[in-house]
Amino acid sequence: MENIDPKDGLVKVVQQLHDLDERRAELVAERDMLMLQARENGMPWSELGGLSCLSVGAVRNSLERARRNS
Repeated sequence: MENIDPKDGLVKVVQQLHDLDERRAELVAERDMLMLQARENGMPWSELGGLSCLSVGAVRNSLERARRNS
């Protein structure tokens, strides 16, 4: 293993985490919109939960977020 300055390593890891957080937020927003579209096209709550691996409450929250952001 190389001798890396811990400060430089920490800065690098923090930036990577920030980038991942931004990407995750983008993916969650996309998932929420797709779930809203599916629900508006008649997909049952149980199927939304099964496909998204979310609980009923989490599905409801996702749909509410998507409605607010559309």
